[in-house]
Amino acid sequence: MIRGIVNYNLREFFQHFASRGFELLVLRGYERLPADYGGDLDLEVPGSQYGDFVRELLRFCSLQSLRLFRYVYRPHVSSFKFYRVRDSVIERLIIDVTCRGGSWFGFSYLTNEELFAKSEKVGLWRIPYVLHELVLKAFTSMLIGSYVPERYFDEFATRLPYIRDEFVEFVQDRFPGIEAERLYNALVNGDQVCLKAFLPKLKWTLVKRGLKSSPLETLKVMIQTFGAEIYYYAQKNGLKIYVLCNCKELSKWSDWERLLGKQCGHVWKKIIIWEEPANIFVRIVDGVVQQFELFRDRLIVVPTLQVEDKGIFVCPNCIHNSEFQKETSGIPITDAEAVLALYRLLEKRNKERSKKWVFTNLLWRSYKYSNVLQVNNWTLD
Repeated sequence: MIRGIVNYNLREFFQHFASRGFELLVLRGYERLPADYGGDLDLEVPGSQYGDFVRELLRFCSLQSLRLFRYVYRPHVSSFKFYRVRDSVIERLIIDVTCRGGSWFGFSYLTNEELFAKSEKVGLWRIPYVLHELVLKAFTSMLIGSYVPERYFDEFATRLPYIRDEFVEFVQDRFPGIEAERLYNALVNGDQVCLKAFLPKLKWTLVKRGLKSSPLETLKVMIQTFGAEIYYYAQKNGLKIYVLCNCKELSKWSDWERLLGKQCGHVWKKIIIWEEPANIFVRIVDGVVQQFELFRDRLIVVPTLQVEDKGIFVCPNCIHNSEFQKETSGIPITDAEAVLALYRLLEKRNKERSKKWVFTNLLWRSYKYSNVLQVNNWTLD
């Protein structure tokens, strides 16, 4: 029985890479390293070390018996998701790594070189300069995510005033024409309406600046980014979970959503609730559509109402993936066991994809990571 899920302790991780000369810049969540770093570890590495870092990362995780269950390439960030089971506990390690600095579709507002030049060495890792940390927290959400960085409002209110002039000058330089003072006040005061109005302006200003300064290089990166984004949205970076609920107490779903979000984290991305099981026609159409969704994963989970027992009940008749059905056997299981079943299913899917020409050539070989297939242990226990 799996008793729980914890984050992998990063002490050996940082020691390993420091001994091999890698410079690792932790972009956020570094305050309680190496044991506690939130849900994932956000890293920036020098551009010259990026390829070597990826290869060494996979070698290190293989030595640590960490199994790769998910990988997503995007030009601004690549995500690696690992797990292992030790002493009946799942240890997981999720790393988002980049060498692009702050950018959106190839248009840069903060370079990799600038980040490292002003970063500070703290033990075995580096932390960003305060201005760089805050602008990344603000603009990563507003540019890449197209949403207001609400989660950082308290931090903006307490830290931005100390660097007010520097922040305003940075915005005026990197986003010419943007009302920097107004943007600063909106971030400090948590003005969501004002910040939403800035979203298209920031993007358009960054595009104009990039095309003006280095049009050919910017267009090249932009085209590469569009291709990678198409691939990213095709595979959806995780599981699409359909919840069949034939009860009227849908208010109970909020508890399940919280539980899945806490335990599964970056595995599931989209949830659709059906109040009644779909008829046979819908099932057939859904199965056909699934074949054209490239690399998406899908499960159907039927939750019970005994949320306080923290049990996830999976109905064998409502599951597309036979591997998951075999793992769970259609009986009530703990949330940690359900997560392990999902991880094993994703690992199985990776093994199947590694045999397909489209997968190995479009993704791995195109980005020089074909050695992943040899370095990582793809077999299931």
